[in-house]
Amino acid sequence: MDLTRCMNNRGITTISEFGKGELNGSGCSYPAEELPLCEVFVVDDVPFYMSRGTDFDNVVPEGQIIEFPESELAVIHVLGASNDGNMMEPLALLRHRECIHEEPLRLSYFISQTPFATNRAAITMSCLHSIGGALPQFKPTMWCESLVVDLPCAIDGIKLGDNLCMHIFAITIEEKQRADRQSDSGIMEK
Repeated sequence: MDLTRCMNNRGITTISEFGKGELNGSGCSYPAEELPLCEVFVVDDVPFYMSRGTDFDNVVPEGQIIEFPESELAVIHVLGASNDGNMMEPLALLRHRECIHEEPLRLSYFISQTPFATNRAAITMSCLHSIGGALPQFKPTMWCESLVVDLPCAIDGIKLGDNLCMHIFAITIEEKQRADRQSDSGIMEK
C-alpha cells in the first residue's frame, strides 16, 4: 500500500544525516544504508515496499484513514516498531468509512530482546543511529505483524488508532483467493 500521504515521521536516516531521526525523543533512527528503500522486498513470502517522502518515511498513528479498492481481505501485514516498549493499538477495518471490525495491531520495541509473540523480526540492523552518531551496541529491529482477517464482507479502508509510540513503515494487504477472480497464472486480477 502507498502510505506516502499519511507519513508524518522520520525514522530512517543516512549516516550523513543521523541527527535528523525522530524514531523517539532521543533522535534515534534506523540506518538507511541497511534497508531496502523504494524497492519491493520480501519477508516470509510477503512483498513489502517502503517508500520515502521528502521529509518522512513512516506513519505514526493519529487516526489516519488509508483507503483502497474494496477487497475481501485475508491478512493485513504490517512492518513497523514501537519506540517505547511493546505497544498495542486497534486497527479499525472500514466499509464505506464505517467501522465494521477492529483488529489489535501489536508492534514490538525497536530494540527489544523480548518481542510480542505475534511479531517476527523482519530486518535487524547492525547499529542504531542517534544524534551523536552510530551506536553499534544497539541492534534495532523492524518487526512484522500479520493480522488474519475473517469477515463476511469486503472492506475499503483501514483507520489507524492513536499511538505516538508506534511507527508503521509498510503495509501489505493479502486478498482472499477466489476462483472466479483468479487468472490462469494464479495472480489475482483487479
